[in-house]
Amino acid sequence: MKFLRKNVGRPRNKEVDEKILSAVRELLTQNSPDKLSIEGIAEYAQVGKASIYRRYAGKDELILAALADAKSMDLTNLSLDASPLAIISEIVTRFLTTYNNPTGRRMIMMAVNTTTSSDKLSKAYWDIHAIPQIEDLAALLENLQTQKKLSPNIDPKIAAETLISVFTAQFLLRPQEEVAGALTPILEQLFSTWE
Repeated sequence: MKFLRKNVGRPRNKEVDEKILSAVRELLTQNSPDKLSIEGIAEYAQVGKASIYRRYAGKDELILAALADAKSMDLTNLSLDASPLAIISEIVTRFLTTYNNPTGRRMIMMAVNTTTSSDKLSKAYWDIHAIPQIEDLAALLENLQTQKKLSPNIDPKIAAETLISVFTAQFLLRPQEEVAGALTPILEQLFSTWE
């Protein structure tokens, strides 16, 4: 995991790593980040504070590591022979398969609640997580433009941000069972103007 400090000293116990991150995720569902402390996290995880400080520089780095599991999109092994709408629909389906359940929605809501409670965490999360997701999706859209499947007049980065924003709003605000059905006509409308 990229948030863990370099291995210094004795090897780390992966079980302790997961206990720490699980404790942070659970505590974030109950409290805002400013209410968390390294002492409280250590106690909840049943590990020593030294185990945490050996892995993380501080509370913010630890929180960001805990949020890293809330991945947005799986862009691997997509069939670029399909239409742009079919490709984006596949990305949406993958996301919904992973996160459109009570546990997955709770994880995403935890990330939203945590980042909106602190400008510092929001900026760090945006830089570490959101920007790479936007850039990856923009690169995919640019590839589709190169194949002449999308209009050259759209800006891939703005289109990527639009897709992520629309999807996030629908995912967070709609009842779980309505998300997929609500997204279909929205994506069809967007792509009818972009192709």
